[in-house]
Amino acid sequence: MSDTTEWVDVEAPVIKFESPGDELIGVYGGATSVEFQDGDTGTKHLFQLDDGSEAIIWGTVALNNGLQEADHGQLMKITYTGMSGVGASGFKAKRFRIQRAKE
Repeated sequence: MSDTTEWVDVEAPVIKFESPGDELIGVYGGATSVEFQDGDTGTKHLFQLDDGSEAIIWGTVALNNGLQEADHGQLMKITYTGMSGVGASGFKAKRFRIQRAKE
């Protein structure tokens, strides 16, 4: 490679589930842990969409647990079902239905 090669950052768009029924269908590309500047960590999940583009979903407890058994290359469907009621922690959380394609 040459010293004159110009590089362009490539970033997959982050999918934000905002309305119940919002969904993502894509091939699971795995999870990556990310450390933030404040020292907290998060998990991002990568998907390849049917048009060949990639998308990222930031993990929640529900998503991380649900995708823990997903294999790389597996076709997955994530559907946002709405907010949970206030739990013992006093917070609401987004709920998801996580499905994999039958083989």
